[in-house]
Amino acid sequence: MKEVKEITLQRMKKFFPRALETALAGYRNVSHRTEHDYPDFKKQQEACKVAIAHIQLLLKLGNELVHECKAGGNDALGQEDLRELIENAQEEIKNI
Repeated sequence: MKEVKEITLQRMKKFFPRALETALAGYRNVSHRTEHDYPDFKKQQEACKVAIAHIQLLLKLGNELVHECKAGGNDALGQEDLRELIENAQEEIKNI
């Protein structure tokens, strides 16, 4: 069972950075659209809210991933890299 958990954590470590960057890029794309590009302001605001909710969910997942890495004593999964990625994303969300 420990091997399955290890494999899952390794896969999540590979998935997480791309998923978070994709979500952040999607938010940036929607939030920076002009009225010409996105004439329906309400839809733009809803899209921004959904993107932020998605990012927040990914941040929770990332924090859980770091916690699992620490609990398992597995430094090889790069929890410091994940922690830095999470902190950068949280800082970017604060500046929204």
